[in-house]
Amino acid sequence: MHLYPTQRKHNATRTALQFALAAVVLCLFLYAVSFVSAHADREQLEATRRAVNTALVSCYAIEGAYPQNIEYLEENYGLLVDSKRFYIQYTVLGSNVMPSFTVMRWGSGDHAAGR
Repeated sequence: MHLYPTQRKHNATRTALQFALAAVVLCLFLYAVSFVSAHADREQLEATRRAVNTALVSCYAIEGAYPQNIEYLEENYGLLVDSKRFYIQYTVLGSNVMPSFTVMRWGSGDHAAGR
């Protein structure tokens, strides 16, 4: 028993273990955020592809012909494309043949092909 309170000796191993555990938890958190973000990007790419396809089918059903460009779908059928994130490669094969299109992410090899 001590007459005065004594300070506990600081255990260096315990401190190092706590820092290592905190680093592992931080790495797992960053990995999870990255995984969720990548999944959301893929979903948005696929949703854009489906929206283009739906607008094409609607246009053909109403007008009896496919449009000559994507801008027509944006102006007349309410198609919204985030042009800062996605680029649509659109190839017209004829007024009565469904166009071929590919939705691509700017600066990336990711794409979703339509038709």
